[in-house]
Amino acid sequence: MAVEKATKPKSVTPTARPLGWKERWGTYAQWVVAAVAIVGLYMGIRNQEVAHDEQDFNYRVDGRIDGKIEPIKSKLDEHSEKLANMEGKLDTLIGFQKEGLLKGIASQDQKTFPKSLPVLRTLIESPPSAQFKPNPSTLVQIAEELRNTPETSPDYWPTVLQFIQFVSAGLSPDVPPRGEPTLSFSNNRGLWSGQGPHLLSHEVVLLDGGDLYNLHFQNCRIIFTEHPVRMVHVSFTNCVFEMPITSDPAPYLKNAARQLLASNLTSVSIPAP
Repeated sequence: MAVEKATKPKSVTPTARPLGWKERWGTYAQWVVAAVAIVGLYMGIRNQEVAHDEQDFNYRVDGRIDGKIEPIKSKLDEHSEKLANMEGKLDTLIGFQKEGLLKGIASQDQKTFPKSLPVLRTLIESPPSAQFKPNPSTLVQIAEELRNTPETSPDYWPTVLQFIQFVSAGLSPDVPPRGEPTLSFSNNRGLWSGQGPHLLSHEVVLLDGGDLYNLHFQNCRIIFTEHPVRMVHVSFTNCVFEMPITSDPAPYLKNAARQLLASNLTSVSIPAP
């Protein structure tokens, strides 16, 4: 009887199932996400490094620029101070020159003086200053020369009117600056201040026609116009007088200018025309 040998069953190796497209793309996506994260992290670190380097570079550049600019600024400040000193000295020299010219004009004889009126008017166009404040004796001489000069001489009236303003501004510095009038008298009729002189002080006063009685102006800027003002018992102390600069003033202005030119300009009364 034949005996059959039992055979050992063969082991079967399981066959791997191929990955589907979902699994493959999921794996790829994970790698891509990881790569993007790494790149983003790298770029973030790199940007911080670049920003830090740029900041350090800017600091270094700013420091170098400041180091270069500071000496230049110091030199500019030094030159500006020198220029200011030079300007002050120049103004002083110009003042001395102007004063010398005024003294020369004041010493001229009566025949030569009228020819110097245009130069005189140019010298006194600006008010007196610390650099140009003529000697009072020189101004007294010029006022005397003007009073003795024929009024028909060329440039006579513009020079006289400018001279009155110039001298009064130098003699009475404690008056309000030029500007809009703070007090106006325009075509007043029969204005009477009462029993005693009424004091008006530190005003910019416009006299523009009419009547004034019994008033005393002190440390005021008095502005005349072409319109005559009849003044009775009106006086002025330490005032600056401004008149329209014209070659042909009205008779009222001519009379007022004559009165002012004949006075010391610090204590004045102008009679009624």
